[in-house]
Amino acid sequence: MDFVGSGITGVVMRRSGRVGVVMVAALLAVGALGLPGVGAAPVAFSPTPVAGWSTNGPVYAVLIVGDTVYAGGNFTQVRGPGGSPTMARSRLAAFDIHTGAVRAGFSADANDVVRSLATDGTRLFVGGSFTTIKGVSRSRLAAVDLSSGAVNTGFSANTNSHVYALRVSQARLFVGGSFTTIKGVSRGKIAAVSTTSGAVDGAFNPNANDAVHGIVVSPDGTRVYVGGDFTTIGGVSRPYIATVSGTTGALQSLVFQHSSYGPVIDLDISPTGDRVYAALGGTENQVITWNTGSGNRMWFYQVDGDTQAVKLFGGNVYFGFHEGAIGDGTVRMLVADAATGALVNTYRLPINSFYGVWDIDASATALVLGGEFTTVNRTSVQGVAILPSGAVVPSTSTLVAAGSTWRYLDNGTNQGTAWRAGTFNDSAWKQGAAELGYGDGDEATVVSFGPNANQKYVTTYFRRQFSVDPSTLSTVTLQLKRDDGAVVYLNGTEIVRSNMPAGTITSTTLAADAGTTENQFFSYTIPTSALVNGSNTLAVEVHQTNRTSSDVSFDLSLAATGR
Repeated sequence: MDFVGSGITGVVMRRSGRVGVVMVAALLAVGALGLPGVGAAPVAFSPTPVAGWSTNGPVYAVLIVGDTVYAGGNFTQVRGPGGSPTMARSRLAAFDIHTGAVRAGFSADANDVVRSLATDGTRLFVGGSFTTIKGVSRSRLAAVDLSSGAVNTGFSANTNSHVYALRVSQARLFVGGSFTTIKGVSRGKIAAVSTTSGAVDGAFNPNANDAVHGIVVSPDGTRVYVGGDFTTIGGVSRPYIATVSGTTGALQSLVFQHSSYGPVIDLDISPTGDRVYAALGGTENQVITWNTGSGNRMWFYQVDGDTQAVKLFGGNVYFGFHEGAIGDGTVRMLVADAATGALVNTYRLPINSFYGVWDIDASATALVLGGEFTTVNRTSVQGVAILPSGAVVPSTSTLVAAGSTWRYLDNGTNQGTAWRAGTFNDSAWKQGAAELGYGDGDEATVVSFGPNANQKYVTTYFRRQFSVDPSTLSTVTLQLKRDDGAVVYLNGTEIVRSNMPAGTITSTTLAADAGTTENQFFSYTIPTSALVNGSNTLAVEVHQTNRTSSDVSFDLSLAATGR
């Protein structure tokens, strides 16, 4: 939530079904949104969608093919800007990516919901819950012409239940869903078929025990990453995400760290195949990324509702969800740096529906959202929003980079309040590069917890100076990694309080709780009025939740946009 009278926006996290608010200090009235996190690529898409044609119901799948946007969902009509004219289109439609106008020549009406789309460049593959498409009998999976929507009669791969995921790799179409047969062949929720005929690949048979919602394939085709509701693959425990052979579907040894958090709703993969990005539902509500070599979790970000869509493009990860995030019930899509997870805070669009964004696609031409909204950034666009490229991106500068060198004190002493001021002499303190901490094995600088592992120091202190002329800045954003809690001071004044109790903070004050967010950067908008011309001092105290806590983590970045 945004705290009235504060110049800083807090981050709302959901953990174990409850909402916890990261408390921050009150400064000034809430102002503009923040800036890109350090290292995050600017978003090149306009924040205002094309005022094109809309649907009269939710869109669950969007796909860009050249200059056409395909949208599938549960609608029966498309409508021009302002609500007219109207055209009958049942659950599948195509739009011009530049103008948003409906492609009148494309018609492929389905008799039930369309849930997934894919292409091999010559045909559009359609998956869902339908049993007919364009009047032709096709049970839940079909191939249609990209221009006309005519059903490809040579392709047939009927399933006995819903299709949720489609992914093309070379001459094969990977199909995921809740089915147990495809083209009459027994397959447990996932199969591979020929893109030309729909013939089932007899070798590929992973056999999941529950629905598959996401599929991505490594660039060389040797690995298939599968996500969904399942808890076993091939009879072996692999909750929600698994890696299987691209040839046989045999379960691979790679296990993703913390992969049992919640069902996977969507997946994407980096162009080199070194990272997999997932949208999680259940109680976890995360976008998360893993290293595909080690299975290590690289970063994650939690929101208030299920994360339903994830798309990697241009060095950023676009993720859509329902309910809200960062204390704002109008936020249903966020953008994060693909490498670090730092939020791109300049691109936050108000979206007016609780259920928000169900699918995302992107190209050099446009960013496309599909969902249950009727407006995006106050523009009337129901079901599908096309956000063209060419946005003007403000120049940004780094004031303090993540991984910077900090002075620190780790001897367990009570520093009172004098240490927060810019005039304080910290020359006797140690110094080292962030991440600073202990216990996780990823620290650039290991700090001391004292002589007794059962009575660790509660508080560790950090200081750093930087120079700036605040009159040249329009907005400033602070990104904070802390485990367990922290208070940040700028020039002696508290500006951020994260996972710490209210009231006076001393060297023995414990963090509010241990939490599950030790690898995450939290984003705060800082008023430029908190800065002074010339040298500025950041002072940070990091607190443990108890004296036996196993680890401490600290890193911080500060970035600004110019006037």
